[in-house]
Amino acid sequence: MRLNSFSSGLWLSVFLFVTGCSDTHVLNEPAQIAVEPVNLGSKLSAADKLDGKEDRIVDRCFVCELGMDGSPDHTVRFLDYEVHLCSEHCRSHFKEHAEQVVTQTKIPIDKPK
Repeated sequence: MRLNSFSSGLWLSVFLFVTGCSDTHVLNEPAQIAVEPVNLGSKLSAADKLDGKEDRIVDRCFVCELGMDGSPDHTVRFLDYEVHLCSEHCRSHFKEHAEQVVTQTKIPIDKPK
């Protein structure tokens, strides 16, 4: 009985070794996740409407997740929109990472002013 267990274990080990060592099987390959592309223009348009006007001027700071009022003193042009940021720090960050910031910002559901 002990010999059969040993023999079965040996064959299982050989099988796993042979099937697990092929060049066609790649380990640690990143998973492919389907992500819906973000329409930057529609996000900018929605942020533009938060002040009750559609004038291609976003008056809230994107870097602060549209929670702070922006200032014309800290402006960046992005995709035909004038984006007002709340500080020079936020302006610099937005200028370097505008697409990423817009993509990651959730547009608040807010009543226009």
